[in-house]
Amino acid sequence: MTGTSMPQKNSLFSPPTDIIFITSYTETARDLILVANELRSRGFSVLFCLLNKNPALVRLIDDQEFDLIHYSDPQALLKVASADDELVASVPKSYEPSNAGSMLQILRRIAKWLGVEELGIELTWQRRAMRAAKRLFEIRRPRVVVMDADSVPPAIQISRAAQHLSVPSVVVQSGILATPHWLAVRNLTLQDTDSSCTPILERLGARVVQRFWPAFVQRVEGKPVLNGFGPFPVLVGAVLGVLPISNWLQFGGGGSAYAVAGEYSHTILTEYGIDPTKIHLCGHPRMDRAAGFGQSRLSGSLGRGRTDEPDGQIIDVLFATSPWARPGVSDAEEKRMVVGAVAREIAKVSERIRVTIKLHPREPACEYDGALRAVPRCRVKQTEDIVDLISQCDIFVTQMSTAALYSIAAGRPVVTFSFDGRAMFDLLHDMGVSIHCRNLEDIRSAVERLSSGSSASEAVKEQRAVLERKMLIDGQATRKVADLVKEYLRT
Repeated sequence: MTGTSMPQKNSLFSPPTDIIFITSYTETARDLILVANELRSRGFSVLFCLLNKNPALVRLIDDQEFDLIHYSDPQALLKVASADDELVASVPKSYEPSNAGSMLQILRRIAKWLGVEELGIELTWQRRAMRAAKRLFEIRRPRVVVMDADSVPPAIQISRAAQHLSVPSVVVQSGILATPHWLAVRNLTLQDTDSSCTPILERLGARVVQRFWPAFVQRVEGKPVLNGFGPFPVLVGAVLGVLPISNWLQFGGGGSAYAVAGEYSHTILTEYGIDPTKIHLCGHPRMDRAAGFGQSRLSGSLGRGRTDEPDGQIIDVLFATSPWARPGVSDAEEKRMVVGAVAREIAKVSERIRVTIKLHPREPACEYDGALRAVPRCRVKQTEDIVDLISQCDIFVTQMSTAALYSIAAGRPVVTFSFDGRAMFDLLHDMGVSIHCRNLEDIRSAVERLSSGSSASEAVKEQRAVLERKMLIDGQATRKVADLVKEYLRT
């Protein structure tokens, strides 16, 4: 590079980096930060690339004093890279096919004519995202890329760019995985609710996609669902009512290695057709801290509550909300009503109950102001680490959250609920790791029963026994994932 200025923090043009960590959300970033700190302590240089400009996510990375750049605007990133002739000269011309511009224009025109113009714009953005990822890797020259997902845009473009440049990529499991059948059933529920397509169009869509992209189609109960992402299948599917299911699968299969939480995840990934030799049983990094809390709970009495109120011990029920409302699953108003009703029912159990609502990271702090106003002894948390909140609670309640697994590892009993049988809210129950409730009375009864130390202890032991058969809870996950990344640093 020309000029005399030294590279600055957050600069695209800093020296080459050993490892680039790619992340989108605050909660998954916490997993990767544990691994990044371990690798940094071993002397490797680390850079975080953020896929959005969430202020909480930026603060989280800054607090750990990692270098970071933003990837949320690929077009702007391209312009920045193009400002330096020396760097751009090293980028192969083959990155962008000569006919790509015209092909994208054709796709956008077709999408507009079919009434799905937003999808056409998205396809154009994905192409730019791929170019930006390749430029980023060429400029920073990482030896390894570590990601929390590689199956959805723009992470899938980043994964493909790494493959193109022969940069190894390690994908770290950060959430609950679902079986192909479960995902398909869930999507059929959405399709039955939302699709305005006739059965004839659905069959036609399946035939078109299956004829040209057979790997993308899965049939469940005689109906088609897409089993992957790609510009043409997604375009056809969007028009003809064939819905994608891999937006709930974290792993796309193109990575060099997949660090998973345990045997349960290994089985699911092989069902999706991912090469078993790429799958490594490491455990879940944030389970390490939760497991530490769990040892103190399991070694003696549950120690119900704390004496931080003048009238004696309190029982803290942590209620974690689920990801934002989705079409065909729940709308925002329905979700507020459910959260408010469940919180009120929990508070009725006893005046010693305190309800702590932990908002999902993608929910605004004001989301439930009206719904929770009438709930006594209730507080709302948004940016706090869920593992820290679990360490302070006595009972964990959720509709569906990965944090339920942390709670079990930490020795806190888990209660889940689904009032209408929607598949996405039965996942933890299907795994066998929760007390599952179908109505408000069931929730109240479960919390009341668990308020007894002996009942809670029994529930925790049962839930943990099931979880230990599915996941590694040995407190060594962070080290194991770091060791796996280090193996690829040697190649």
